[in-house]
Amino acid sequence: MVIGRRRTIKENLAVVEEMQFLKTTINNTEAGVNSPLQFDMQENQISYPTIGELVREIFNASGLLASKSSKDAFLSSSQKKSIQTKIKRLADESSKIEGKLKELGIQFSALLEGINIDEKVRNVVIACVDEVLLVYKSVLNSDGTYTSKRESMKYFLEHFLIGRIVFSLHKNYLKFNLPDLRSDVPNVKLWILPAFDSQKILWPLANAWKQIYSQLGVSQSYFHYPDKKHEDLQAIRNLENAQHWSSKGQLPSISALYDNFDYSVELLKRTCNKQLSANFRSERLKSFKLMLFIARVATYLFQRIEASFGREYLESIIKQIMGASARLSRINQGLAKDIEIIRSQNYLIRQADIDSLHFSMVDNFWEDYSNRVLVGSETLQELIEEKIFDGLSDFEVKRIVIFCLGSLAAQEVLANKSYQSIDFDKEPNRKKKDFFELLHEGFNLRKSPPSISDIEAYERELESRDLKNALLWLSEWCYANFYYDKKDFLESHVHYEKAFNHAKYCAGENQYSLVNQYIESCAKVHNRKAMKKAIAWAHYMGIEVRLIRNFDDPESEESIDFIYEIMGNHDYHSFPR
Repeated sequence: MVIGRRRTIKENLAVVEEMQFLKTTINNTEAGVNSPLQFDMQENQISYPTIGELVREIFNASGLLASKSSKDAFLSSSQKKSIQTKIKRLADESSKIEGKLKELGIQFSALLEGINIDEKVRNVVIACVDEVLLVYKSVLNSDGTYTSKRESMKYFLEHFLIGRIVFSLHKNYLKFNLPDLRSDVPNVKLWILPAFDSQKILWPLANAWKQIYSQLGVSQSYFHYPDKKHEDLQAIRNLENAQHWSSKGQLPSISALYDNFDYSVELLKRTCNKQLSANFRSERLKSFKLMLFIARVATYLFQRIEASFGREYLESIIKQIMGASARLSRINQGLAKDIEIIRSQNYLIRQADIDSLHFSMVDNFWEDYSNRVLVGSETLQELIEEKIFDGLSDFEVKRIVIFCLGSLAAQEVLANKSYQSIDFDKEPNRKKKDFFELLHEGFNLRKSPPSISDIEAYERELESRDLKNALLWLSEWCYANFYYDKKDFLESHVHYEKAFNHAKYCAGENQYSLVNQYIESCAKVHNRKAMKKAIAWAHYMGIEVRLIRNFDDPESEESIDFIYEIMGNHDYHSFPR
């Protein structure tokens, strides 16, 4: 849902956004492993999850920090504590938070390297994480929400997160030339998605173990405890754990997974025949461990979705993934053929040259694709504004949208029915209709010189329609502007601060004006510490701060001094109504 205005088709096409080429603005609305999605919040808190909370979920999904053992093969307890502290500080959003985010990105990459994941695979994983965070920031800075964190995350998950992950993995698989790794990993489609039957769900981790047993030609029992003539308590525990992971969907840490795998392989090597021992090439074992890592991440994500929103919703997400994957696979096949032609024509044999060709051709392809979609989206937007789709059949609409955008980008528009005009007078969701009506009323009140009685009446209306929490930031903003006009900067600052804190992660594009007014307010009441934190948060979110927007380091002491002195002048007035 968009706060303030209808998003254009071009702005909604996040699926084709390239970090280098396509700047996108997007939307928001319900989210909650075997435990539901949990964020730092009260049940009625209106906002998206913070970036820090999303980063914490990324680390949780990796399984790299989850360990009950003090014998981590790749992460000491002090290292683990240090990373957890940084994640907490990121969530606290104190000064230099952008730097903390970058530090965590570096450490995440180092953790992947620590478990011996190939550099090319690491590049794909890190690129996917970076793109997810980029899209999330775009959502936060453009579209607001009037629903809880859980509900807002559900919308982001369904409309942007899943599509972005699928798109990023397909694109970067070819961009970083993973096909040339010639890994022994079986076809990902065989094990990466949950399998459903009438009674239970078989999770990706269980599927991956089944593939490993099948590839080696052994049973689960034989793999983990091959010689039952000799009592081996570790082997017994490994077998029991593997059974729980497969049948009950329990989710271990990566260290527990790898410890189990390594111990089981060593037992097999000592007891198996020559034919089986030929399967234990180091590269093949490395591929199996990569499978377990990927399956662990996928299982975490899908279990969280199922626990939060139910099996039916999970099944709809799986269908979405399969459809997007099929379309992207076809694109990749054609692009791979083009790359192979150029590769053979230029007689490339050095791996570095081949990798460079992949990188540049994939980048160029998606840049060109993004440009074509941008042009098509402008044409489509004109058709929508002319109401050309009114009265057309679904088939006719589909043909026009695909003609303008191509089959990949068209799916997002068709799925969300973005080609339809919104008539809020006919909106069946009463609360949604009330929200937009009171949002518009609040904007008008904020821009005009209001009276206290006008604002109090607006607050009563918010209360009566159960929207006080959703629009508290706007009513406080109205109070702040009232006192600002009276040059009562102390009182206005109290309300700017409340408005700013309630608007964070829910006011969408309005956060730009509000954070700038709050920064000025901090300067006028000589609250340098609060101003510094607000500037750090704006920089972190990619929101420009007036007067220092072109500075190399907006958070430097020189930048702070500059803006503090100018905005602190009571005659300075920077923001329009």
